[in-house]
Amino acid sequence: MKSNPFHLILTIAFVLLYHASFSQNTFEYRLNDSMDNIAQCVVETTSGQFILNSVKMDGQGPSKVQLLKLDPYGTLIDTKIFDYQGKRCGFDQLLQLDPNLFLLTGYIDDGDTVKLWFWKMDSLFNEIQSRVIQLGKFNYNNARIKRDCGGNILCFGLVTDSLHHHNAFIYKLSENGDSLRFKVFTSHHAFGEFDLLEKPGHQGYIYVVCGFGAGGDILDLDTLFEIQTRNPVPNDILNFTDLGWISPKTFFQTGEKINMSTGKRKIGVQVLDTNYAVIHVQFLGESDTTYYFPGLRKNLDFVDLNTTYIGGTYNFGMEEFSMVDSWYYLTRLDTTLNIQWEKFYGGDANYTLYGITATRDEGCLMFGTFYNNNPEVLKRDIYVVKVNKDGVLVSADGTPSQKVKDVILFPNPGSDKLYVRTSLKGLTLTLFDVQGKCILTNEINASFTTVDVTRIPEGLYFYRFTKNGKILDSGKWIKQ
Repeated sequence: MKSNPFHLILTIAFVLLYHASFSQNTFEYRLNDSMDNIAQCVVETTSGQFILNSVKMDGQGPSKVQLLKLDPYGTLIDTKIFDYQGKRCGFDQLLQLDPNLFLLTGYIDDGDTVKLWFWKMDSLFNEIQSRVIQLGKFNYNNARIKRDCGGNILCFGLVTDSLHHHNAFIYKLSENGDSLRFKVFTSHHAFGEFDLLEKPGHQGYIYVVCGFGAGGDILDLDTLFEIQTRNPVPNDILNFTDLGWISPKTFFQTGEKINMSTGKRKIGVQVLDTNYAVIHVQFLGESDTTYYFPGLRKNLDFVDLNTTYIGGTYNFGMEEFSMVDSWYYLTRLDTTLNIQWEKFYGGDANYTLYGITATRDEGCLMFGTFYNNNPEVLKRDIYVVKVNKDGVLVSADGTPSQKVKDVILFPNPGSDKLYVRTSLKGLTLTLFDVQGKCILTNEINASFTTVDVTRIPEGLYFYRFTKNGKILDSGKWIKQ
């Protein structure tokens, strides 16, 4: 058969466009307006774009839904802001059902009750379906959604009863929002964010619920959501939980690990088998010196198990209007929880990571909030960072962004001790006074190093990290 040159040109153009859409693009995006903005969820569409679901507040009226669409290069190409009949509302989750069909679920505050909002749209943000669903005698609190093997929607999270007790629930709906099964676990109170896995072969579910028992439980459920067994979560890795299958017999579980003596946190990640025994466990951060929070909405994601990402906030201030400098934190692990690299993004303001989305080009997108530590203006900006598989963010001029750190020094300002966090080895920290005189040199050969600066007078100093004579990072440090 004789080939058609026009068809050949179209085919080549399609292939080039397809690969361009999923090449290793990196970018930053910040929504900086006069209002308070909170990012909730991001999905990468099948066309390579990113849709971000967020909540917008101005302090003058009820919160509104805000949808943003970014192209593969981080350029804002569409936005929509709306509410539901002037009521307080928002979406927690976003799921792509088909190339031109998206489902969002969240809440409508009716004054007396908070209901589940089931909303479908096309890729242009046009409404296709809207349903407001009363959850029996309960108020909706928060939830996540997944699609099961039969194409139905599993909505799961927290509801609140008339006594303000929080209980875990699961709600199975058809793709059109028809009720199929609703279950509230009223025997124990629950709190926080948790996750659910459907077992292979549609044999039931694994549901990790925080605060359900003494601290948290893994509920082994049948297809009717009835509890078959209840097992304590190993290693007390609780709250902000994410789950992901590694194999039909093993899965990831992430969450928050609290140091009970200090109250400070670090990120826990473990590999469990389907008998809920621990195969591997890893803790990220140093909970005796700083708050090291998992992503508040999603902290585990992967497209390929060889590029599994864990995200969080380093030096979290316990609330987003704290006057502290913090970082988005991202690490890449393998399935035995060996750290391949870890990096920090920000450090010049209060950054709070809400979640991560692993991308089809093997990179990762981080989303959350930016607050510039101004007590006169209590508003958050949405801040999105897309990095490649090595965690690299490239500036517009093609050079590595100064926001990306392999090594960080904190607190800043500080007093008698400095802390250094890095996954690199063989570094040297040098501290200079304002005249350029070297006053301290310290070798850094551990992931976490404490540097005693008791004898250094108060004032402004300059620091420099070097490795094999090459400067990796530098900046100012203030001792108070």
